[in-house]
Amino acid sequence: MMVNDNDVQISISDLIRMIREGESETLEFKKTVTVELGKDIVAFANTSGGIIIVGVSNAGDIVGAPKDAEQRISDILLNIVPSIRVSIRSLKIEDKKIVVINVPQSPKIHTFRNIAYIRVGRNVRPLDIYELLSKASESVLFFSDRAPTDAPACELNEKIFRWYLERRREIRGLSYHKDMLTMARQLSIIVRRNSEEVLSLGGLLFFHENPQKYMYWAKLRFLRCANDDITSIIEDRFFEGPIWKIIDDFVGYLKSVIGRIPVIEGKVRREDIFEYPLEAVREAVTNALAHRNYIMATEVQVFLTPKRLIIKNPGSFPPGVTPENPQHIPRNPLICQLLFDVGYIEKWGIGITKMKKICLEHPLINLKFNIRPFYTTVIFEKIKEPEELLDETDRRILRILGDLGEATSSQLSSIIGLSKPTIIKRLKRMEALGLVQSKGRGPARKYKLT
Repeated sequence: MMVNDNDVQISISDLIRMIREGESETLEFKKTVTVELGKDIVAFANTSGGIIIVGVSNAGDIVGAPKDAEQRISDILLNIVPSIRVSIRSLKIEDKKIVVINVPQSPKIHTFRNIAYIRVGRNVRPLDIYELLSKASESVLFFSDRAPTDAPACELNEKIFRWYLERRREIRGLSYHKDMLTMARQLSIIVRRNSEEVLSLGGLLFFHENPQKYMYWAKLRFLRCANDDITSIIEDRFFEGPIWKIIDDFVGYLKSVIGRIPVIEGKVRREDIFEYPLEAVREAVTNALAHRNYIMATEVQVFLTPKRLIIKNPGSFPPGVTPENPQHIPRNPLICQLLFDVGYIEKWGIGITKMKKICLEHPLINLKFNIRPFYTTVIFEKIKEPEELLDETDRRILRILGDLGEATSSQLSSIIGLSKPTIIKRLKRMEALGLVQSKGRGPARKYKLT
């Protein structure tokens, strides 16, 4: 589908600059309009989008496009299924006609004359069946977690399944009255493949004691690095088992390796804050395992560097979903439902919002997302070092509260020798960090250690 040439906002100077810079992953030159143009348009749409300039040779020489270039392009677009909304603009450089075609990235899989193409660097090639499945999963055109696997139904772990049913009853109030096999079939945990019953992908990942027996990449890899450019690895560890166990084991292990910041020093007790917000990290890891593209044969990776905790999973955001617009459009609805049933996911569509809120309240961490085709990266980045968190006055306030049990802001102001507004400001910050809690209102409000 062609649209008005005014939709392509490009100036003559921009066009000349682009031609001088030469072809790239997202820029292609064509001397004229041939059937090869259809492959290029489809490849750009199926990959990351791009611009095609007709009337320029591969070497960047301006040769001019045919007079009927637009009509020829229109004829080629008729052979693309489903149709692509491309934008076209005609310009003149050195009295020679140049046609600029802007091809947007598409969430669909497009074909030209019944073949789907992708762009790899500056080259165009057909998609193989594995890539077609990956692209279809990325686009949420089918749900791979309901697909049959090679694991026979008899390998469903009865202990895990009973645990799941009990947890579901306790958390969601859903009772069960049927036998296990009937329940497993109704929940799409057991499906049919030809004449035999097997575990679905979701059933394998959730209810098999060792899913990696059939899908070796369904695991989490943790790499602890000595530097931030991830070139010096000091620990390389894998977490395997069913998906819920990977989450529990990884978060439990992370507690033992990340730093803790001492924040309370008094007679009562001492308490620490983790340098990374564990609740948000758990949410990110759960999202990575729940929403990843399991067609892609690679594991979820977590990197711990001196200044970052990076979670990278195969699978981009589904079409229409962004970190700014976090809608619930699951790539793996069965896996998400199973995790929801046992409380690993609390509410649909709030995971990213929850992570953002937790990180905003954490004194050290900034949250970033890097969304690329076929990959999502969540980055917890330090904006302060732990030692910057508390000063001696903060520590003194905490020691006094530890000694006294509780105190008003006026009492603290008198003991420390700072104004009451200054003391209240510090108390509010420490209250937001979860170090201090208050009761009462106005001048009678009292503060104590959490």
